[in-house]
Amino acid sequence: MGMERCATAAVDGDDEALRWYETGDGVLRVRPDGIVECRHHPGAEMTVDSARRFLMLVSRAAMEGQRRPLLVIVGGLRKMDREARLYLADNPELERLLSRAALVVSSPVGRVIASIVLSLHGSSFPHRVFKDRAKAEIWLLGGLHD
Repeated sequence: MGMERCATAAVDGDDEALRWYETGDGVLRVRPDGIVECRHHPGAEMTVDSARRFLMLVSRAAMEGQRRPLLVIVGGLRKMDREARLYLADNPELERLLSRAALVVSSPVGRVIASIVLSLHGSSFPHRVFKDRAKAEIWLLGGLHD
């Protein structure tokens, strides 16, 4: 797909090794089920530069012209700067690339960040915040009603 490879080893207990790509504050992969998964590094601070890199990698993942579901594991994210929030909230490219988005958050700070980003982004695609990763994956693949 022309993305710079970050790693081909398992990450956080994954049973299969898939290619992960560096976003600047985390890693991203396209899973065999078509979900684009993003995980933040522990203590990560998302800047507008890492938000741009994230969007570029999602765009490359959707090169087939197919909108993809997005799973974001927010756990490691400590901070998201204002410019990054505005860049993602106001970016029409997300409408073209994503079919739906699920943010899995475990910390109170993560829930605040997720709520801010989702409230700013009046998207045409469904998006939700989850505590449980398995439920988020089922919803992304169309198994749970909005």
